[in-house]
Order: sequence, then structure tokens, then C-alpha cells
Amino acid sequence: METITQLQAAAIMGVTPRRLRQRDEEGDGPPRNEAKLYPCKQFGDWMRADWRRGLGFADDGNAYDYDTERARLTHHQANAAAMDEQRKRGEMIAAEEVRQTWSEIVAAARARLLALPSRLAGTCAGRDAAGIEAEARAIVYEGLSELARGGDGTPHETAEEQAEAATGSR
Repeated sequence: METITQLQAAAIMGVTPRRLRQRDEEGDGPPRNEAKLYPCKQFGDWMRADWRRGLGFADDGNAYDYDTERARLTHHQANAAAMDEQRKRGEMIAAEEVRQTWSEIVAAARARLLALPSRLAGTCAGRDAAGIEAEARAIVYEGLSELARGGDGTPHETAEEQAEAATGSR
């Protein structure tokens, strides 16, 4: 295996032997063998990799332009800052918060719908079709009204019961 000396390696790289030693101390120097000489193939591979890193090539071979990458980073930072500002102004809410709210709304609607048959059965016994339809419509509108107010879907008193409770006439 052919090798070169530190002086030869420094000359090939266009640096001083001192700078080559500094790179060794920094842990970024070219590979050496036991005799402290540089094997030509490994030195060439190291030098090519070092040169590519200096040009902005990653280990995977992709070339990166510093100015382009910096502009891309600045763009993304500006987008993140704009989104943060929108959140602070209340113009944007987190997706998880939206998901949770809709989950609660759907659960409330489900509870209202599931309660409908038992409420109808209890209030419509012995009524004619028109009376049952009117009661069903009232219960549906009550549920929709509760959902529109942001209710949690738990059964509440009817409007009449609330009025009676407010006046104390129960």
C-alpha cells in the first residue's frame, strides 16, 4: 500500500503541515497508519469528502447551497411566526382543540338522538298522530337549540320547567 508523508499530504492539500496537524488534533484530519503516514487511497477518499463538505455536499451526495438553505429556513421561520401571531390574535386554533370540540358536539347530538325514543314514549302515550308529531318536533327543536348554545347533551329541564323553577311555583 502506497503512502505519503505529512509534508506531501500538506502540499497536495495546499496547506501547511501545521494546519494538517491541527486538523488531526480537531479530530477532522485524514486517516493515518501506524507509521503516521497517510495511505494514498484513504487520503484521496478523505480529501474528496472534505472538499465536497466544503462545497455544501452532504454525505448522501445531495448538494446544498448555503444561501438557498438559509432563505428556506428564514421562510419557514416567518411562516411559524405568522401562525403564532394568528393564534395569539385568536384567528387560528389548534387542530386538536377543533377535534375535541367537534367530538363533544357529536357526542351531545348522539345523546340527544338516543334519548328521543324514551322521551317520546313517556310523553306521547295515548296521543293521536298529530300530538306525537308535535311533541317529537318540540323535543328535536329543544335538542337543536341546546346544541346551538353549546350544550353538553345532558338532559335539561324543558323551558316550562325552567320558568317554573325560576318563579318558584313548583
